[in-house]
Amino acid sequence: MIVFIAIELEHRSREKISEYVRTSLRPMCRGGRWVDMQNYHLTLKYIGEAACGETNELYGLLNQAAAQFESFMLTTGSVGVFGKSQSGRARVLWLDTVGDIRALREIREYIEGKAVGLGFRADNRFSPHITLARDVMLTRQPEKIHPVNINVTSVSLMESRSEKGKRVYLPLSVHKFG
Repeated sequence: MIVFIAIELEHRSREKISEYVRTSLRPMCRGGRWVDMQNYHLTLKYIGEAACGETNELYGLLNQAAAQFESFMLTTGSVGVFGKSQSGRARVLWLDTVGDIRALREIREYIEGKAVGLGFRADNRFSPHITLARDVMLTRQPEKIHPVNINVTSVSLMESRSEKGKRVYLPLSVHKFG
């Protein structure tokens, strides 16, 4: 199965972001594939294909991480793009986060170090963001979103799978901080 480690967003935060996407972003974009509201999250570490024994190691790692850290707050920031093509199409349209980024980076570094110690591939790139769409063409600069609070209380091991032609992210385990 394909897995990754993430911060899941509370339902209310996902709803507010979805409202912004529906009323402000989508009208100024052409084409693309929009992320379902249920899939909004912050990826801390992409693992990729993992066997059952490896997921058990990840459960242990996340239990340790959850015991080491306390809850904190983030807030949504600006809209950005990754991988703009020559045609102006954005490979990824995303929403960044502000707030206690230091706490987020500390958790991410802890998880990265422990995962590498378990034999998972190292990845030093980290740009905290919430993916909103892929392969879209922005027709104008987006308005700034009214800040949405994100109460970070846990870290999750997520499975990525395809169901009925759609990408679905399912929590395999949720580990509460503190």
